[in-house]
Amino acid sequence: MSRNRFKVVFGLFLLLTTSVSYACYPGLDCPDDLPGNAKKITTPDEWQMEDRYLVKGGLVKDPTTGLVWMRCSFGQSWNGSTCKGKAAELSWTQAASIPSHFDYSGYSDWRVPTLEELKTLVYCSSGQSELTENGTSGCSGDYEHPTIVRGAFPETPSGGFWSSSPSANINGYAWIVYFYYGYGGHDSKDSNYLLRLVRNGK
Repeated sequence: MSRNRFKVVFGLFLLLTTSVSYACYPGLDCPDDLPGNAKKITTPDEWQMEDRYLVKGGLVKDPTTGLVWMRCSFGQSWNGSTCKGKAAELSWTQAASIPSHFDYSGYSDWRVPTLEELKTLVYCSSGQSELTENGTSGCSGDYEHPTIVRGAFPETPSGGFWSSSPSANINGYAWIVYFYYGYGGHDSKDSNYLLRLVRNGK
């Protein structure tokens, strides 16, 4: 092989070996000795931890219950970093009718949560809670409002949110969770409250 041809071949070898890109994909362990141009590849489908939840775009998954929640209150929209717009206030009948024609983030099996499911979202930053007169628990001590993990559920109003659970004691009433105090209560189904839908995670 001539000297000039050797230089060309050797130059191509250096070009190929130094321009290789290395990547470590989600779910794989990256070796410690990867070259300096190594990088982690993330995908839009990757769940990220936010406090005790997993978040992905406008979705929040609770690893404890397996439930998947709308990150924003109904009426708001996820803009890629937070919830924007005004949350809608609906009667119980209006809220119950929403899931039948609602598609969000590629899913159409959303529903209004039960009282017990909705109460799992209550977070008392004080670490203290107490029973109320109606038998539900609420936050006590010096706690922040709203009583929810705001990193997972940004811009949540400190108001009442409908559950699908009707009152067993008063006809025409249904249960709400008030995220200002973190306790549950019931009110007339004709009253207007906020809504956050849920679906069963797979």
